[in-house]
Amino acid sequence: MCITDETGADLVSNRRWYAAAPRSGGRRPHEQRSARVADPGDAGGGRAAARPACRTLSRTRSRSAPDPDQSHPDPIGAAQVLVVLGIDIGGSRTRGRLSEGGKILAEAAVDGANVTALPPQVVASRLKTLIDKLGLGQPPSPSGGGHGGWTVAACSAGAAGSEVPGAADRLAGILRELLPGSRIQVVHDAQLVLAAAKLNAGTAIIAGTGSVAYGKDGRGIELRIGGWGWLLGDEGSGVWIVREAAREVLRRVDDGRDPGPLSAALMKACAVDQPLEIRRVLHATLEPEQWAALAPIVFDVAASDPGAAGIVTGAAALLSDLGLSVHERLGKPGPIVLAGGLLRHQPRLEQAVRVRLQPHAQQVIKLEQPAVAGAVRLAEKLAAS
Repeated sequence: MCITDETGADLVSNRRWYAAAPRSGGRRPHEQRSARVADPGDAGGGRAAARPACRTLSRTRSRSAPDPDQSHPDPIGAAQVLVVLGIDIGGSRTRGRLSEGGKILAEAAVDGANVTALPPQVVASRLKTLIDKLGLGQPPSPSGGGHGGWTVAACSAGAAGSEVPGAADRLAGILRELLPGSRIQVVHDAQLVLAAAKLNAGTAIIAGTGSVAYGKDGRGIELRIGGWGWLLGDEGSGVWIVREAAREVLRRVDDGRDPGPLSAALMKACAVDQPLEIRRVLHATLEPEQWAALAPIVFDVAASDPGAAGIVTGAAALLSDLGLSVHERLGKPGPIVLAGGLLRHQPRLEQAVRVRLQPHAQQVIKLEQPAVAGAVRLAEKLAAS
């Protein structure tokens, strides 16, 4: 994805994995089926382990016989450190974090690795690069320390597109090959938000390249609304904002109005001299991440351009409605968490959404931790189970 880190539009999937329940009457929201967990010995790829081995995050010694001369370490590494790995696999960026007992040991990032949008070999290559950057691809060091002394007890990956049938199993299989002996769990990337906020119940509104709302109540029932992708939905997202900005600029041309700051800013970003040329540039840009990368421009001119300000207000209305639908249908399960690059890094949008939510929620909080922190938390639970 070409979107900058400042926009952070990497969390949101452009696809939907949960069929929304009826607003009133009819069936209740379906209970989310359990996350895919692959035991190291499970060759089926994604079956829940019948009797998962108990894991710990403490330091442990090798089972090999001790050296009679205690002054000399075992040459192949007497000490191995059991760690957990959390991965946030977005469309634009894939982030990994290695942790032991709550302490961050290493972090790295590579390009997006959406298993439904990329060939399996590309996904595997990018994940291998991530693992190598974290130091896990190195052979054990003679002293057993450093990166070579780390053994991944469990890996939890939140992945955009994992709701597509078979996608979670394919991704789990790739991770199992890259991390032999580790327990593997694959969940949808939206689930990382509540985990990162250390909430067992609540609602998340996520706006980045795309948009989605996700919630979970105290009974474990989960509901997801939105995430239809940039052609059919993702209202209030980075792509939506840029599309509305381009439409506003072209309407000004049709109406003979002054182009205004929004037109000037968008023309500069597209490296064109005429407003109508914006259409050519955007039509030639087929990746939603490239569209969303232009979203900060709209926020930059919102204070001086009424049309841009109206787009931001419209995005806030759509995002808050999305979140409130989940929040109310699950019985207002807890705090509402604002997440994703746009809500985390664009104060004007965050404040507008917050104002609309506060009459309906006891607490509205902004996620301060990156989503990969939620993946680490899930991996810790998996390792201890």
